Amino acid sequence: MVKKRCICFLLSDFLTEGYEKPLRLTARKHDLIGIHLFDPREEALPKVGLLRVRDAETGALRWLDTDRAGVRRRYAAWFQERVMHFRSTFLRAGADVISMRTTESYTTALHRFFQRRS
Repeated sequence: MVKKRCICFLLSDFLTEGYEKPLRLTARKHDLIGIHLFDPREEALPKVGLLRVRDAETGALRWLDTDRAGVRRRYAAWFQERVMHFRSTFLRAGADVISMRTTESYTTALHRFFQRRS
Protein backbone atom coordinates (compact mmCIF):
# COMPACT_ATOMS: atom_id res chain seq x y z
CA MET A 1 0.00 0.00 0.00
CA VAL A 2 1.29 3.43 -0.93
CA LYS A 3 1.48 5.65 2.19
CA LYS A 4 0.93 9.03 0.49
CA ARG A 5 -2.24 10.00 -1.35
CA CYS A 6 -1.84 9.49 -5.09
CA ILE A 7 -3.83 9.22 -8.29
CA CYS A 8 -4.45 5.54 -8.88
CA PHE A 9 -5.70 4.17 -12.21
CA LEU A 10 -7.39 0.78 -12.22
CA LEU A 11 -7.78 -0.70 -15.72
CA SER A 12 -10.00 -3.70 -16.31
CA ASP A 13 -12.95 -4.99 -18.30
CA PHE A 14 -14.82 -5.17 -14.94
CA LEU A 15 -16.94 -8.08 -16.14
CA THR A 16 -16.63 -9.79 -12.78
CA GLU A 17 -17.85 -8.97 -9.29
CA GLY A 18 -16.23 -9.11 -5.88
CA TYR A 19 -13.95 -6.08 -6.15
CA GLU A 20 -16.25 -3.74 -4.24
CA LYS A 21 -14.62 -3.85 -0.78
CA PRO A 22 -10.98 -3.37 -1.90
CA LEU A 23 -12.21 -0.62 -4.22
CA ARG A 24 -13.88 1.28 -1.36
CA LEU A 25 -10.75 0.96 0.79
CA THR A 26 -8.51 2.24 -2.01
CA ALA A 27 -10.86 5.11 -2.94
CA ARG A 28 -10.93 6.23 0.69
CA LYS A 29 -7.15 6.67 0.74
CA HIS A 30 -6.36 7.65 -2.88
CA ASP A 31 -7.77 9.50 -5.87
CA LEU A 32 -9.02 6.39 -7.68
CA ILE A 33 -10.02 6.39 -11.34
CA GLY A 34 -11.53 3.24 -12.81
CA ILE A 35 -10.92 2.74 -16.49
CA HIS A 36 -13.36 0.31 -18.07
CA LEU A 37 -11.50 -0.93 -21.13
CA PHE A 38 -13.49 -2.95 -23.65
CA ASP A 39 -13.45 -4.12 -27.23
CA PRO A 40 -16.47 -2.86 -29.22
CA ARG A 41 -17.11 -6.49 -30.25
CA GLU A 42 -17.87 -7.28 -26.59
CA GLU A 43 -20.95 -5.04 -26.57
CA ALA A 44 -23.06 -7.33 -28.75
CA LEU A 45 -22.87 -10.89 -30.04
CA PRO A 46 -22.63 -11.20 -33.81
CA LYS A 47 -25.24 -13.26 -35.63
CA VAL A 48 -22.96 -16.13 -36.67
CA GLY A 49 -24.84 -19.27 -35.63
CA LEU A 50 -23.60 -21.69 -32.99
CA LEU A 51 -20.61 -20.65 -30.92
CA ARG A 52 -18.82 -22.78 -28.36
CA VAL A 53 -17.73 -20.47 -25.56
CA ARG A 54 -15.69 -20.93 -22.39
CA ASP A 55 -16.39 -19.05 -19.18
CA ALA A 56 -13.09 -17.33 -18.34
CA GLU A 57 -13.77 -17.55 -14.61
CA THR A 58 -15.00 -21.15 -14.26
CA GLY A 59 -13.67 -22.80 -17.43
CA ALA A 60 -17.13 -24.20 -18.18
CA LEU A 61 -17.95 -24.77 -21.86
CA ARG A 62 -21.34 -24.14 -23.44
CA TRP A 63 -22.96 -23.58 -26.80
CA LEU A 64 -24.67 -20.32 -27.75
CA ASP A 65 -27.01 -20.02 -30.72
CA THR A 66 -26.29 -16.46 -31.84
CA ASP A 67 -28.92 -16.73 -34.58
CA ARG A 68 -31.55 -16.39 -31.82
CA ALA A 69 -32.45 -12.74 -31.21
CA GLY A 70 -33.23 -13.50 -27.56
CA VAL A 71 -29.70 -14.80 -26.95
CA ARG A 72 -28.15 -11.69 -28.49
CA ARG A 73 -30.57 -9.43 -26.58
CA ARG A 74 -29.78 -11.14 -23.24
CA TYR A 75 -26.06 -10.86 -23.88
CA ALA A 76 -26.32 -7.14 -24.73
CA ALA A 77 -28.40 -6.58 -21.57
CA TRP A 78 -25.84 -8.51 -19.50
CA PHE A 79 -23.00 -6.40 -20.90
CA GLN A 80 -24.86 -3.15 -20.14
CA GLU A 81 -25.65 -4.43 -16.64
CA ARG A 82 -21.92 -5.04 -16.04
CA VAL A 83 -21.09 -1.51 -17.26
CA MET A 84 -23.73 -0.01 -14.97
CA HIS A 85 -22.46 -2.10 -12.04
CA PHE A 86 -18.92 -0.82 -12.67
CA ARG A 87 -20.07 2.80 -12.86
CA SER A 88 -22.34 2.70 -9.82
CA THR A 89 -19.82 0.81 -7.68
CA PHE A 90 -17.05 3.29 -8.44
CA LEU A 91 -19.25 6.35 -8.02
CA ARG A 92 -20.64 5.08 -4.69
CA ALA A 93 -17.05 4.60 -3.49
CA GLY A 94 -16.27 8.21 -4.41
CA ALA A 95 -14.07 7.25 -7.35
CA ASP A 96 -14.15 8.53 -10.90
CA VAL A 97 -14.82 6.43 -14.01
CA ILE A 98 -13.84 6.34 -17.65
CA SER A 99 -15.19 3.87 -20.22
CA MET A 100 -12.89 3.43 -23.17
CA ARG A 101 -13.00 1.25 -26.27
CA THR A 102 -9.79 -0.53 -27.30
CA THR A 103 -10.14 1.21 -30.67
CA GLU A 104 -9.99 4.64 -29.01
CA SER A 105 -6.85 6.65 -28.26
CA TYR A 106 -6.19 6.47 -24.53
CA THR A 107 -4.46 9.86 -24.58
CA THR A 108 -7.56 11.51 -26.06
CA ALA A 109 -9.84 9.82 -23.52
CA LEU A 110 -7.63 10.79 -20.58
CA HIS A 111 -7.26 14.34 -21.85
CA ARG A 112 -11.07 14.69 -22.14
CA PHE A 113 -11.50 13.22 -18.66
CA PHE A 114 -9.06 15.62 -16.99
CA GLN A 115 -10.49 18.59 -18.87
CA ARG A 116 -14.00 17.75 -17.61
CA ARG A 117 -12.65 17.14 -14.13
CA SER A 118 -10.89 20.49 -13.84
